[in-house]
Amino acid sequence: MLTVDAAALGDTSGNTTNMLSLGDYNGNNNYLNFFQIRDSTGGNNWYTATTRIQNTTDVTGQGYIDFNPTGGSYGLAFGSGTSGEAMRIINGNVGIGTTSPGANAPSGVTGTFLEVKGNIMLTQQSGGSLVFADGSIQNKAWNGVLNGGDYAEDMRATGMKEKYEPGDVLALAEGDNADVQKSVAPYSTMVAGIYATKPGVVGRREAVAKSADNVPMAMVGVVPTKVSAENGPIRKGDLLVTASMPGYAMKGTDRSRMLGAVLGKAMGSLDSGIGVIEVLVTLQ
Repeated sequence: MLTVDAAALGDTSGNTTNMLSLGDYNGNNNYLNFFQIRDSTGGNNWYTATTRIQNTTDVTGQGYIDFNPTGGSYGLAFGSGTSGEAMRIINGNVGIGTTSPGANAPSGVTGTFLEVKGNIMLTQQSGGSLVFADGSIQNKAWNGVLNGGDYAEDMRATGMKEKYEPGDVLALAEGDNADVQKSVAPYSTMVAGIYATKPGVVGRREAVAKSADNVPMAMVGVVPTKVSAENGPIRKGDLLVTASMPGYAMKGTDRSRMLGAVLGKAMGSLDSGIGVIEVLVTLQ
């Protein structure tokens, strides 16, 4: 065991005392210095002093590690003599550009934090990504453009999810055990939306538990939709309503029955039979 005793550290803030210097005997005057710095005036306890290990070249302080940094008992800080402290670890929190990581957490939010005062950059082509607690991964920044064409709600569907597929026309379900089901009658005023193919945003009511049998129901936007020509050929601009075929839409022609039954407006055409076209969802 090697013990090195140094002079007593002064009680005035900023006082320093050198404990140990390890030097490289050359013209560059390279040293690894161990010293203490008093943090506050009037204190002579260990917790008002920082122990610093710092590399010095040509009498210029380079990188350093602080044990018990100022205002951070039991913590660590990293920095350099030219730019000051860069990172701090204290009470399980990591701060970059801040000496009090976690102190600015929103009210009621607890735990440990990585707090950055500045910018976070995932280097291009490094494979960097953000991984969330639910296992989802984000490796592309949002540029203000959604990756899908509609807004959808996460809805409880009657029966098993396997009975549904994107493009199905959905109506409010009978009973209280589910939210929606496939539409089953023409001109239904219970029409609610369309099973979204690739929703840009999916919302969900926090009070309703998520289920594996939930389906994303598009309520706004452009959505591929199952349609039938049972009420005549569909042309771009036609108002659509539910068809007699479960989960399909058709052209609405009976204006007296269309109030509250319109699903949306056709953006494509269908001459006969059944098919899938894009529909501008405009429930009315």
